[in-house]
Amino acid sequence: MKFHSPDPEQWNIGLSTLDVFIFRYAEVLLNYAEAKAELGECDDAVLDITVNELRDRVEMPHLTAEVGFTDPAWPDYGYQLTPLLYEIRRERAVELLGEGFRWDDIVRWRAGKLIENPKTMLGMKVSQTLRDSYDDFNRTVNEDGFLVVYPDKNSRKWNDKLYLHPLPIEETTMNPNLLPNNPGWE
Repeated sequence: MKFHSPDPEQWNIGLSTLDVFIFRYAEVLLNYAEAKAELGECDDAVLDITVNELRDRVEMPHLTAEVGFTDPAWPDYGYQLTPLLYEIRRERAVELLGEGFRWDDIVRWRAGKLIENPKTMLGMKVSQTLRDSYDDFNRTVNEDGFLVVYPDKNSRKWNDKLYLHPLPIEETTMNPNLLPNNPGWE
């Protein structure tokens, strides 16, 4: 189980004698594979000690450096990627789901435009019997039964200033040489 010790006696809240997990081994493996792929140094040997270690746990076929296919569903990052990088990024999304890494990945990849896709943000699934009552509250439900959080496709726009944090006002007050602030945070 994610974030749990393999020792069941440690699972009781408040009774654990273990420190909190800081890094998950899967994150380390995926970071290494991604870095090697970005450098053009990722071969089958690197994949065998990184991504394929994760895939072996669930008996998935191994990823090879020659991916051998292109997927029309790969996201458009606004720049070209190798099929291997697409697959490593997909592996990150699957393996690290719900662990708080996605925002940092989006920022690191300069892929903020992906967030503008209204299909990336859907609400809960509404049963067929409840769909009519949601219409009474002016809520949009898509054809698959999910609440549409952003019905106006233009309401969700990426702002490039989000790639950088603003400089803290305390720091710019003590050291005016830090000014001007990061772009968009003036």
